Amino acid sequence: YLKRIPEDVRGALALEALRKTEALSVASLLIHLSDPTDRNEGERGVFDPSLDYNTVVAMKTEWLRLIRLRAADGDALIA
Repeated sequence: YLKRIPEDVRGALALEALRKTEALSVASLLIHLSDPTDRNEGERGVFDPSLDYNTVVAMKTEWLRLIRLRAADGDALIA
């Protein structure tokens, strides 16, 4: 579904969606599927990520920020 969005705005929209929704599980899946460093050695097949590498790095940074905020309040992290 991300590939339906024009490539020149896709990354910014994905990052903004993470910031607004704080949907960590969705973001972790998108990061995993688009991160070239998360591929197993010897994995075959064409790697055609939906997000560019710079967006993946920015989403990782935002994901960690959100986790740290929740970790500061144990109840928020558990919820």
